Amino acid sequence: MQTTICPGKGPEAATLGLKLVEWNFGPLCKRVVKSLVHHGRQSLKELRSTSELKKDALQLALMVLIQQNCVDVNVQPLSPSGKEEYTYEANIPRILQIIRIPLFLHIIDQVLPKEHREVKKIVLQTLFHHGRMTVDQIVEHALQSSSSTEDVLRDFIRDLVHRRLIERAPLCSLPPAPDTVHVRAQKRRSANRSHDDEEEGANLIARARERRNQSSLRFCWDMNEDDASESKRMKKKRKHEDMENASSAILWRVNFE
Repeated sequence: MQTTICPGKGPEAATLGLKLVEWNFGPLCKRVVKSLVHHGRQSLKELRSTSELKKDALQLALMVLIQQNCVDVNVQPLSPSGKEEYTYEANIPRILQIIRIPLFLHIIDQVLPKEHREVKKIVLQTLFHHGRMTVDQIVEHALQSSSSTEDVLRDFIRDLVHRRLIERAPLCSLPPAPDTVHVRAQKRRSANRSHDDEEEGANLIARARERRNQSSLRFCWDMNEDDASESKRMKKKRKHEDMENASSAILWRVNFE
């Protein structure tokens, strides 16, 4: 674990975030987020120690928090044991967006065309309730409240992605973002420079590049939709493949930005 400074995450924001987690997901989830807020990014083993929760209870709480985009998951490339391990970090800015949902829906009424607006709001409300979902899952739940067909709902979801109201949820296989280290910790590090600094710098650059590549796909439904050189037949075939991929593999969530 490392002591870090999280921009935009003051004590007031953390306190409100913890209350929102407790109100929406229960005291068990609050306990996990509180531990992550106080101790920073942690592995599962570290989190079991700091939260003092049993393994089953901790895993259940993490499943809920990850599903609801309250906790970010990353893969730590080099753990002390020499193996890759998952690390967990509270996402307070995302948690605070819970209180903006009514405002978000109000803005949607002004942004979306009147035609089919209510159906698209059902899609967004489905994501508000369930956090992150595949297209298949969104369609399955939206059909319970809408008379639209599956194909129409999929087109609506695609339109919401193009309008940047829905984005791809971040992968859990990405390396963690570089830490913003406290000034005192920076001084300690500078006093203990070693020949490993160059390798560490290269690793940081590679991690940043990987995260940028993933970020560029946030609103990408069709990986090659701007390629004008493809024939109509190939585009149609690829569109079908992209639809299947987006439906079964990619997780989507609401974009509040």
